[in-house]
Amino acid sequence: MKTQLIIAAAAATFAGGAMAADQGFYVGGNVGASTADVSGAGELKDTPSTWGVYGGYDFTRNFAVEMGYQDLGKTKAAGLESKNEAISVDLVGKYPVTERFDVYGKVGLAYMDRDLTGAGYDESKSGTAAKVGFGGEFKATQNVGIRAEVAHYAGGPKFETTNASFDSNQTIFTMGVNYKF
Repeated sequence: MKTQLIIAAAAATFAGGAMAADQGFYVGGNVGASTADVSGAGELKDTPSTWGVYGGYDFTRNFAVEMGYQDLGKTKAAGLESKNEAISVDLVGKYPVTERFDVYGKVGLAYMDRDLTGAGYDESKSGTAAKVGFGGEFKATQNVGIRAEVAHYAGGPKFETTNASFDSNQTIFTMGVNYKF
């Protein structure tokens, strides 16, 4: 009986330690490429760069909540320039493929801010958009993770001009690093 109690206590101790290691706050940043849908523009010049910062909390190894800021880059067409940025809150589901590599999916809401300037235009629009994404994370150390991610923003503010239509959809491809406390 004593042996069973000792084994049960040891198992609970190690399981609790493992679960605690899966919980915690993390912060990170990313850089990458951005694409936007523009139509009727004639010549399109995308500035394919994006960068962002994020933070989150791992409730378990499989579930986290994340908040972030993403500069979605600039799109130029027909003498106009659209600057785009977003603040988002996401639910993140993770699946551990190995001890050091997870794949994940996320779904959330983003508050997008878009500015259109040039050719007589100087407008700003803001609104909410749906956000979905997926990626993979390699745990380089116990506290440092390296990510690759694709995220899509759909249904944000849209600009219609006589020369071009800057659609509400935007997709980003990023690489990032995070640190878990």
